[in-house]
Amino acid sequence: MILMRFRISLRRALALISLSPSMYYYRRKRDDQPALELMRAYADENPAHGQDMMAKVFHKSHGWNHKKTERLYAKLKLAKLRKKRLRRLVQVKEPLVQPLAANECWSMDFMSDSLMDGSKVRVLNVIDDYNRQYLGFDLGRSLPAPRVTRALDDFIDFHGKPKRIRIDNGPEYTSHQMQLWAKEQEIELQFN
Repeated sequence: MILMRFRISLRRALALISLSPSMYYYRRKRDDQPALELMRAYADENPAHGQDMMAKVFHKSHGWNHKKTERLYAKLKLAKLRKKRLRRLVQVKEPLVQPLAANECWSMDFMSDSLMDGSKVRVLNVIDDYNRQYLGFDLGRSLPAPRVTRALDDFIDFHGKPKRIRIDNGPEYTSHQMQLWAKEQEIELQFN
């Protein structure tokens, strides 16, 4: 329109505004669709990975620089998405029932205290729910699952085997080793 009004050529108009003809005729050839789909799939599989982690992953796997990753990340609006929080698996709580005989149900839990020098001490306490008899304890600075199962084996040798044991969701109790031990001993673990 301006070219017709002033009756000048396109080349002359571009020279007047200091713009090269190649820049004027340039058309972007880049197609981001496959890259966007790839990044969307990766974001769905790994929702905790942010832009920096994706830049590292795609640099190693596809040779993308961080600028391309940032551009695609912004185009997908991934920063705006709210990440879902991962929740712990919650066991179904069973109601407390008064046992009808000894060794029907045991309860165990940890207590902790600190010494004068500041170091922690943990105590594993085990009682029989039928008559509230104190079956025993294990004392130590650290009580991992193997030590807990070893202490329970000692209590079983002395008092007999219970049908089930009531426990909380502590890491010592929910470990794979504790689950295997209970299965071998044919003891039900009741989480509360």
